[in-house]
Amino acid sequence: MYQTIIQGQKQKPHMKSVLIFLLLVLAFVPARSQDWDDDITIQYMKANVLFNSGRFDEAVRMYNRILAQDEYHLMALLMRGKAKYELGAYKGTKNDALEFIEKGGINKDVIHLMARTEFRLENFQAANNYILTALELDIYDGELYYMAGEISLNVGNKNDACERFEKGALLGHARSAEKLSTICGGQVLSRTQSRWQGQVVEEVSDKDKQETNSDEILSAERIEADTVTSAPVFSDEPTMPEPDRMASQDIPIDSKLVLQVTNGLGDRKVETTPNIFMLSTEDGHVVIDVCVNADGKVVSSSFNRGQSSILRSSLTSLAIRKSREFVFMPSLRSEQCGSIIYFVKS
Repeated sequence: MYQTIIQGQKQKPHMKSVLIFLLLVLAFVPARSQDWDDDITIQYMKANVLFNSGRFDEAVRMYNRILAQDEYHLMALLMRGKAKYELGAYKGTKNDALEFIEKGGINKDVIHLMARTEFRLENFQAANNYILTALELDIYDGELYYMAGEISLNVGNKNDACERFEKGALLGHARSAEKLSTICGGQVLSRTQSRWQGQVVEEVSDKDKQETNSDEILSAERIEADTVTSAPVFSDEPTMPEPDRMASQDIPIDSKLVLQVTNGLGDRKVETTPNIFMLSTEDGHVVIDVCVNADGKVVSSSFNRGQSSILRSSLTSLAIRKSREFVFMPSLRSEQCGSIIYFVKS
């Protein structure tokens, strides 16, 4: 009996402390949740999620909120510029990029952004300067070579353009390969290829020389191997005909929206069309440039501002996001590019 009373007395303070702890937790959680909502780091993470999911207009608003609290949040400033670029707001992109440079200096990302933006604004001399700088930092960006080729064509330098298109094509950039085919006769320029790949070959050769004794004699096996590797390599893959850029296919969605797949994708059958609901106060069209891989998945999509008549960010952002949900029939082509045009009625 005495032991039971003692145990009961010992339990009372313990239960009381547990109760107090629970009350403190309940009081603390809502306040802490509010702190998390207001925390700039959490906001930045949310904004990046919106950006990565293609909801660029919402991402811009979130970055605006962050910058209103901290105008020197440079990553939010840069990401806002990237989101504006995806929406086709190139002047706004340039302003954000220049502000980033003024406040934080120059880095690889902002140079790439300025190169693309000046190109879209048709400031070709400035774009070329940024592109050359960007390529010094990253020589494996096929899109930069494509833009450089377009700039060379614009000033009438076809040879330079073809060399740049070829470099982009060698890096797997589909539009560069297309330009190489249509503008440059479809042939890989051996002079350019040897210069482009020769740097690596020379580096390997120099390394081999350093590791080889001067009195070393090549064995018969090595001579035979060198002979084999120098022989032309033939592929068993069939040669694919060029896409019919004039072909198009219409996809009615409802009485207010009709889609058209064209500009190089019109002959590629659509396997899955996403659910799309668009409301507009004006008649017009939104053009989204897309590239599709061999499996039929859309691997890139961007707003074509120059060919669009509707520029509202809410509609263009939705069009970009939905374009990425299309699935095309598989193809032997590693990548195929074209446009999805959204014809909207009010």
